[in-house]
Amino acid sequence: MHCGSSNTDDSSSIHLQKRQRTDDKIRSATLDLEVLDCPICTEPLIAPIFQCDNGHTVCSICCPKLRNKCPFCALPIGDKRCRAMEKVFESISLSHALC
Repeated sequence: MHCGSSNTDDSSSIHLQKRQRTDDKIRSATLDLEVLDCPICTEPLIAPIFQCDNGHTVCSICCPKLRNKCPFCALPIGDKRCRAMEKVFESISLSHALC
């Protein structure tokens, strides 16, 4: 994975590039870094990341403080991990280590 900086003035985003396996074309994406923060404590999410049935996420530190009740929709939270978000964090960590 190749990474570069975005040319936008928004310092809360990251620009990521990935080469496709089949050819040398580069796919790019801009990621708003605020989506990587826990909506409760506003600190970066850390694994394990939990989600409710509606997909709202919270960090593993805040989950017990919420008594396993989603603060956004009141559904149970804390028994389902958000593996997709955990993989996003893993991929960002790996890409920064390679740069």
